[in-house]
Amino acid sequence: MKQIFLRLLLPLVLSAAAFNTASAQHCPFDNACILVVRPVDAQTGLLIDDITMSIQDSSGRILEDWNGRKLILIPNPKRTDTAWFPYNHNLIRYSFAKDNYIRVLSCTLDTPARLQLVIEDSSAKRTRHYKRMTMPLTSAMLYSLHNNVGRWTLLENNVESPPPQDPFDKLQTIHCTLAD
Repeated sequence: MKQIFLRLLLPLVLSAAAFNTASAQHCPFDNACILVVRPVDAQTGLLIDDITMSIQDSSGRILEDWNGRKLILIPNPKRTDTAWFPYNHNLIRYSFAKDNYIRVLSCTLDTPARLQLVIEDSSAKRTRHYKRMTMPLTSAMLYSLHNNVGRWTLLENNVESPPPQDPFDKLQTIHCTLAD
């Protein structure tokens, strides 16, 4: 009787365990990195708060993320929107990014050496404009969110992300010069 019970019960337990593992919840920050950029006026050193930055391939096409949104950097939100779930990383305030521009991307960008960060002045309200700039995007500019920041499950109760467990040292400061 014991052998029959084990023969019937063991496959059932193993099947249930395999199903639970396959449907386990994954962290929304698995394989996610953040690019943090601070565009500053080359003369004053002040943050330029109305500039457009995008990630483009070598043909000039703006790339899209895994949700089909264009890879355009945005100012770090003032606070986390409670509707950030599911997986809209642009609605989260990243405490370590302060008031700089951010973009969450995959840590496995295809051929990052061919990608460029493009900075363009799109402001209609200013009389003085900045020159268009391009710079190569490298993996050294990206900060891993999953490995360096913890306690994301409590994010919906916070106005910003938890502080990084490791020092944040990937801020990219770009000095923009005025166009002639």
